[in-house]
Amino acid sequence: MERFVIMKNTDGMFRFSYKDKQDRTIFCSGSYTRKTMCIKGIYSVKCNSQDSMKFNRKKSPNGNMFYFNIKSSNGKVIAISELFEEKEIRDFHITSIKSGVLNAAIEDFYS
Repeated sequence: MERFVIMKNTDGMFRFSYKDKQDRTIFCSGSYTRKTMCIKGIYSVKCNSQDSMKFNRKKSPNGNMFYFNIKSSNGKVIAISELFEEKEIRDFHITSIKSGVLNAAIEDFYS
């Protein structure tokens, strides 16, 4: 099952990742100073990922890999994907995220 995983960095900052049904990390957030802000970031992804215009499809600088980011309604990047070898794989994950994130559980080991 798809899920968000909240992690705590060695510097005490929080971030989240999104894992698909095969337990692959598909995208990660930036760092947050507070866990509550990290959780708000997850809900922002759930909301904004329903709008195709919030996905920015990108190529790596060398042009060999593909990725995407998700932007919030204020235009800030809230998540950046892993690198994919083919743009079709990247686009497949974008499509699957739209349905998967809405019911994705949140794993929080830092309560």
